[in-house]
Amino acid sequence: MERPAFRFGRHARNRLRWYRGTWREISEDEVIDIVTRAAVVVPTVKGRSNAWQRLRGNWYRVSYIHEPQRSSTFIVTVTLMEHRPTEEDI
Repeated sequence: MERPAFRFGRHARNRLRWYRGTWREISEDEVIDIVTRAAVVVPTVKGRSNAWQRLRGNWYRVSYIHEPQRSSTFIVTVTLMEHRPTEEDI
């Protein structure tokens, strides 16, 4: 089975660069893993979704948009969260 294409937006790439070399470092492959195997997926505004996943003891939220016309997923941003998803987030 072929893996769908993923595109990283400027903000997502900047966040990965910002986290590089710190205890919260996360790679593009780990972001893709969060999107494909998320513990919680919450639909949000403008057709976006937030995928929540715990990784190395930290919760990450990845905002993304499925783009069926391009057969890809566009990663909007990656955020390290201080808490797990709550009822307000869902």
